[in-house]
Amino acid sequence: MDRIIFLRWRNKREAVRPRQIYYVEGYNRHLIIYTAKGNIEVVGKMNDICTCLPESHFVRIHQGFTVNMNYVESVTEDGMLMKNGSILPISVRKRKQALEKYYKFCEKGGE
Repeated sequence: MDRIIFLRWRNKREAVRPRQIYYVEGYNRHLIIYTAKGNIEVVGKMNDICTCLPESHFVRIHQGFTVNMNYVESVTEDGMLMKNGSILPISVRKRKQALEKYYKFCEKGGE
């Protein structure tokens, strides 16, 4: 989980470690990466960023959201409350798989 990901936006490059990412929001080929240091906006596809993130810690809960399970505060049937206060929707299609993966992550003790 310590591998550095390099993000590029216009002429600026930023390095971020996956463990610093709370969640990723995607819309219209734009991504907003929410981190402990602030938000980073880049052009890209959700599928592309998901391949860079460790599957053991990240789960796709919606077409537009991928979350770091370390930062999930609580879960309902239709949403996740993140430790930074954000409430993210869980899509009907991804609900079963996302919740199963999250519960297994919690059983293993996270991290």
